[in-house]
Amino acid sequence: MLTREQILAAKGPDTETVHVPEWGGDVLVRGFTGTERDRFELGSLAHKDNLEQLAGLRAKVVSWTTLGEDGRQLFTPKDLPWLGDQPAQALDRIYTVALRLSGVNAKAVEAAEEVFTDGRSGGSTSASPATSASPSASSSSGPPPPSSPNGSPTNGSPDASVLNAPTF
Repeated sequence: MLTREQILAAKGPDTETVHVPEWGGDVLVRGFTGTERDRFELGSLAHKDNLEQLAGLRAKVVSWTTLGEDGRQLFTPKDLPWLGDQPAQALDRIYTVALRLSGVNAKAVEAAEEVFTDGRSGGSTSASPATSASPSASSSSGPPPPSSPNGSPTNGSPDASVLNAPTF
């Protein structure tokens, strides 16, 4: 059996190097933490009837999950408008890998929707464009940065100001 200390010492989300020809090189992309994934899925449910609220979703995910060589996020909240103006292919390359590394897909979002709409009046468990793999999930305001047992931010965690950016 693992001990608490062994679990706390475990590495964070998986990472993968992604070639982005539109930017002329490679970037390191990581998956979401558990809290980030929860908020990502909950955001998709909150905005499923108002797709306009999902504007900027790819830029936001790219800003959270693209890391530098030091394992820290590359982008700040000030970069979101610039990221949103980047070629869709560049953003999609990173977005797709971040979701895959996080285990997020249309089926996972639909399963979350079923859990959260069960027993609610007016809730729909049918699949819709808002719960599909593409512009499906959104992160409302994002999670706080993960911290180690001593409370200090973990390496590679998103900057709190990016995660608390305005809701899309």
